[in-house]
Amino acid sequence: MRYYFGSVPADEQEFWIAYGEALWLEEREAKRLAHTIAKLFGG
Repeated sequence: MRYYFGSVPADEQEFWIAYGEALWLEEREAKRLAHTIAKLFGG
């Protein structure tokens, strides 16, 4: 979470919301990378 937001929230509810956002961002980045690699190799 620090990678995306710079800190970890102290409040538990905010922590889980930020954690979900971080997972979504990481998944989106992984899909974009996979798409770029597939495009590079003709897929």
